[in-house]
Amino acid sequence: MVRYNMDNGISLLYGPQLGYLVKAKSIHQQHRYDIRDDMKKLDFLFVAGIEFKTQRGINLGMRYQHGLENSDRIYGMSFRNRGFSLSMKYQLGDSWRQIMNGIFKTQDTSEIHWHRS
Repeated sequence: MVRYNMDNGISLLYGPQLGYLVKAKSIHQQHRYDIRDDMKKLDFLFVAGIEFKTQRGINLGMRYQHGLENSDRIYGMSFRNRGFSLSMKYQLGDSWRQIMNGIFKTQDTSEIHWHRS
């Protein structure tokens, strides 16, 4: 996935994603049916989204996922997975990095490579 960071704390996200089916249920006339075996287990999706990073380390995000393949495996129906998600993340920052370096007893912080997004 590609992330384009702008100067004002906003990031644009887009690109491919691989999805794996965990559970699939159908409800018909108040009865629930497990239809997992009737569906494809893997799905390729295109994702587009936006994230906003605040000054206090909180990230707020929205993403839209659109399946690129037909998900039905048996019945000949044509449908694709689609989803919309909201997220909120908190970045722990430099104090967390110092705590982790203390736990791993490193003298030089360059020994542990941290990734900040």
